[in-house]
Amino acid sequence: MMCGCVINKNGFWKSDNIEVKALIKKDGMKFGEIPLSFASQDNIFEGMLSVKDKGMYEIQIYAYDQVNKNTGIDRINFVIQ
Repeated sequence: MMCGCVINKNGFWKSDNIEVKALIKKDGMKFGEIPLSFASQDNIFEGMLSVKDKGMYEIQIYAYDQVNKNTGIDRINFVIQ
């Protein structure tokens, strides 16, 4: 959270209320979606992505608090050669 508050099971921002998902593209085309789960460590969500094919990848990760509608998104790009 931009306020500096942590996301965890019992804090002000409850991890159970937050949907976190990774949206993956390969070479500009939709490749898949991965739900991310709370990793039992403040502010950490995790999931598995198996990448075997060469190409340009983009991962957009969003978090959405279903209770108060707070939303965040970030993106990273990488290349497998």
